[in-house]
Amino acid sequence: MRRLSEWPPIRRYASRITVTGSRMQAIVLAAGLWITAVYTVGIPGPLDRNGILKGIDFLQFYVAGRVVASGDAARLYDWTAFVEHLRTVAPADDTLFVSVYPPQTALIFRPAGGRGYFAALAGWTLISALLCVICVRAFQSTL
Repeated sequence: MRRLSEWPPIRRYASRITVTGSRMQAIVLAAGLWITAVYTVGIPGPLDRNGILKGIDFLQFYVAGRVVASGDAARLYDWTAFVEHLRTVAPADDTLFVSVYPPQTALIFRPAGGRGYFAALAGWTLISALLCVICVRAFQSTL
Protein backbone atom coordinates (compact mmCIF):
# COMPACT_ATOMS: atom_id res chain seq x y z
CA MET A 1 0.00 0.00 0.00
CA ARG A 2 1.38 3.39 -1.00
CA ARG A 3 1.77 6.24 1.44
CA LEU A 4 -0.40 9.29 0.91
CA SER A 5 2.71 11.41 0.28
CA GLU A 6 3.50 9.23 -2.73
CA TRP A 7 0.16 9.92 -4.40
CA PRO A 8 0.84 11.96 -7.61
CA PRO A 9 -1.56 14.87 -6.92
CA ILE A 10 -0.05 15.32 -3.44
CA ARG A 11 3.49 15.20 -4.81
CA ARG A 12 2.64 17.81 -7.48
CA TYR A 13 1.14 20.15 -4.91
CA ALA A 14 3.94 19.61 -2.40
CA SER A 15 6.58 20.40 -5.01
CA ARG A 16 5.09 23.90 -5.42
CA ILE A 17 5.18 24.80 -1.72
CA THR A 18 7.89 27.27 -0.84
CA VAL A 19 9.02 28.78 2.44
CA THR A 20 8.27 32.29 1.15
CA GLY A 21 4.79 31.31 0.01
CA SER A 22 4.04 29.53 3.28
CA ARG A 23 5.27 32.53 5.27
CA MET A 24 3.05 34.88 3.26
CA GLN A 25 0.02 32.64 3.80
CA ALA A 26 0.75 32.56 7.54
CA ILE A 27 1.05 36.36 7.65
CA VAL A 28 -2.23 36.85 5.78
CA LEU A 29 -3.99 34.32 8.02
CA ALA A 30 -2.62 35.92 11.21
CA ALA A 31 -3.59 39.41 10.02
CA GLY A 32 -7.11 38.26 9.19
CA LEU A 33 -7.54 36.57 12.55
CA TRP A 34 -6.21 39.58 14.48
CA ILE A 35 -8.38 42.03 12.54
CA THR A 36 -11.43 39.89 13.24
CA ALA A 37 -10.54 39.53 16.93
CA VAL A 38 -9.95 43.26 17.40
CA TYR A 39 -13.18 44.09 15.58
CA THR A 40 -15.15 41.63 17.71
CA VAL A 41 -13.88 42.67 21.14
CA GLY A 42 -12.72 46.20 20.36
CA ILE A 43 -15.72 47.98 21.81
CA PRO A 44 -16.10 49.45 25.31
CA GLY A 45 -17.81 47.43 27.99
CA PRO A 46 -17.77 43.84 29.21
CA LEU A 47 -19.54 42.38 26.17
CA ASP A 48 -18.24 41.89 22.63
CA ARG A 49 -20.12 42.82 19.45
CA ASN A 50 -22.09 39.55 19.69
CA GLY A 51 -23.28 40.28 23.23
CA ILE A 52 -21.00 37.64 24.77
CA LEU A 53 -18.82 38.32 27.81
CA LYS A 54 -15.28 39.09 26.68
CA GLY A 55 -12.91 36.22 27.45
CA ILE A 56 -15.73 33.75 28.00
CA ASP A 57 -13.39 30.78 27.56
CA PHE A 58 -11.25 32.09 30.45
CA LEU A 59 -14.26 32.48 32.77
CA GLN A 60 -14.37 28.98 34.26
CA PHE A 61 -10.65 29.04 35.04
CA TYR A 62 -10.98 32.46 36.65
CA VAL A 63 -13.94 31.35 38.76
CA ALA A 64 -12.10 28.19 39.87
CA GLY A 65 -9.17 30.38 40.96
CA ARG A 66 -11.58 32.76 42.67
CA VAL A 67 -13.22 29.91 44.59
CA VAL A 68 -9.82 28.85 45.92
CA ALA A 69 -8.68 32.44 46.57
CA SER A 70 -11.83 33.13 48.58
CA GLY A 71 -11.10 30.17 50.88
CA ASP A 72 -14.02 28.15 49.55
CA ALA A 73 -11.87 25.40 47.98
CA ALA A 74 -13.86 22.63 49.66
CA ARG A 75 -16.82 23.63 47.47
CA LEU A 76 -14.87 23.72 44.20
CA TYR A 77 -16.86 20.79 42.78
CA ASP A 78 -20.18 21.82 44.32
CA TRP A 79 -22.00 22.98 41.19
CA THR A 80 -24.38 25.27 43.06
CA ALA A 81 -21.52 27.05 44.85
CA PHE A 82 -19.50 27.28 41.63
CA VAL A 83 -22.45 28.87 39.83
CA GLU A 84 -22.90 31.32 42.73
CA HIS A 85 -19.29 32.43 42.29
CA LEU A 86 -19.80 32.52 38.51
CA ARG A 87 -22.83 34.81 38.85
CA THR A 88 -20.80 37.35 40.84
CA VAL A 89 -18.56 37.73 37.78
CA ALA A 90 -21.15 37.43 35.00
CA PRO A 91 -24.53 38.18 36.61
CA ALA A 92 -26.46 38.98 33.44
CA ASP A 93 -24.99 36.13 31.43
CA ASP A 94 -26.82 32.83 31.10
CA THR A 95 -23.52 31.00 30.61
CA LEU A 96 -23.12 27.96 32.81
CA PHE A 97 -19.70 26.52 33.49
CA VAL A 98 -18.91 23.98 36.16
CA SER A 99 -15.54 22.95 37.48
CA VAL A 100 -14.45 19.82 35.64
CA TYR A 101 -10.70 20.30 35.76
CA PRO A 102 -8.44 18.83 38.45
CA PRO A 103 -7.87 20.94 41.58
CA GLN A 104 -4.33 21.80 40.44
CA THR A 105 -5.91 23.95 37.73
CA ALA A 106 -7.73 26.02 40.33
CA LEU A 107 -4.46 26.43 42.24
CA ILE A 108 -2.69 27.66 39.10
CA PHE A 109 -5.42 30.28 38.59
CA ARG A 110 -5.61 31.26 42.28
CA PRO A 111 -3.53 34.44 41.75
CA ALA A 112 -5.91 35.49 38.96
CA GLY A 113 -8.91 34.79 41.20
CA GLY A 114 -7.68 37.39 43.67
CA ARG A 115 -7.99 40.16 41.07
CA GLY A 116 -10.84 41.59 39.08
CA TYR A 117 -12.03 39.56 36.09
CA PHE A 118 -10.80 41.93 33.38
CA ALA A 119 -7.44 42.51 35.06
CA ALA A 120 -6.97 38.74 35.29
CA LEU A 121 -8.11 38.32 31.67
CA ALA A 122 -5.62 40.96 30.52
CA GLY A 123 -2.82 39.21 32.42
CA TRP A 124 -3.76 35.81 31.02
CA THR A 125 -3.97 37.22 27.50
CA LEU A 126 -0.52 38.81 27.87
CA ILE A 127 0.98 35.56 29.19
CA SER A 128 -0.64 33.60 26.33
CA ALA A 129 0.65 36.06 23.72
CA LEU A 130 4.17 35.93 25.16
CA LEU A 131 4.15 32.12 25.13
CA CYS A 132 2.92 32.18 21.54
CA VAL A 133 5.76 34.50 20.51
CA ILE A 134 8.29 32.29 22.31
CA CYS A 135 6.97 29.19 20.54
CA VAL A 136 6.99 30.86 17.13
CA ARG A 137 10.57 32.09 17.68
CA ALA A 138 11.66 28.62 18.77
CA PHE A 139 10.00 27.11 15.70
CA GLN A 140 11.59 29.69 13.39
CA SER A 141 15.03 28.85 14.69
CA THR A 142 14.54 25.25 13.55
CA LEU A 143 13.85 26.25 9.94
